Amino acid sequence: MNASAGWLDYFRLNARCPGPIAWNAGASLSAADRFVIASSIRIFQRGEEGSGRTIARFARRYAERTGDAAFPSALQALFDEEARHANDLGRFIDLAGISRLRNEFSDGVFRFMRHRTGLDGALCLLVTAESIACIYYRALRAATSSPLLRELCAQILRDETQHVRFQSQRIALLRGSLPAPVSAARRAAHIVLFAGAAMVVALRHRRVLAAGLGPRRFFRLCRVEWRVVDRLVMGDDAGRPTRHPASHA
Repeated sequence: MNASAGWLDYFRLNARCPGPIAWNAGASLSAADRFVIASSIRIFQRGEEGSGRTIARFARRYAERTGDAAFPSALQALFDEEARHANDLGRFIDLAGISRLRNEFSDGVFRFMRHRTGLDGALCLLVTAESIACIYYRALRAATSSPLLRELCAQILRDETQHVRFQSQRIALLRGSLPAPVSAARRAAHIVLFAGAAMVVALRHRRVLAAGLGPRRFFRLCRVEWRVVDRLVMGDDAGRPTRHPASHA
């Protein structure tokens, strides 16, 4: 319960001071940049959208069962932050003259799965997507010469790293009371999910990854991200926020 209240305070403060973005500079997207990133950024922008209504229902049931009244509000604050990311990426896309996606297959698959896996499974899907997104935004930032997009990537990356900690901490709390074989089975399923998601991103966003990191480094960083998530879920890290929202370094 204290953990949820601490995260709620963090998200509220971060919403008040997300950091300045120089929108007046324009997209400044070169033809080469457009070739590399245009189709990819449209997919990620669409993926950042979503209200989280289904997982919010799971969260309310969990709060009623455990007395953790702050958790649904903290989770909603995270989704509000995701909505800001979607709006900012959408604004950049519009400035750059890139058309937005109305529907995205992989996003639909993730949402379908989230609706049917309960709170633990939904959080596993979210933390998987956000962990790999952390690597993607590093690649996107390195792949573009647009100052505006580089600023956006840096800001989103700061937020996403904390999202991973929040979601992993909650999975750890959920699994703490499970029998060891059940917990081990869920960890094994999560490994398969993470590996599969990494492969999908590597294929669908190969231009950005090749320009920004290279495929080998991408997969090395995926292994690092998995170890971070696994350590948090296993309870080897308290999973509290690791940055102050007023700091934009």
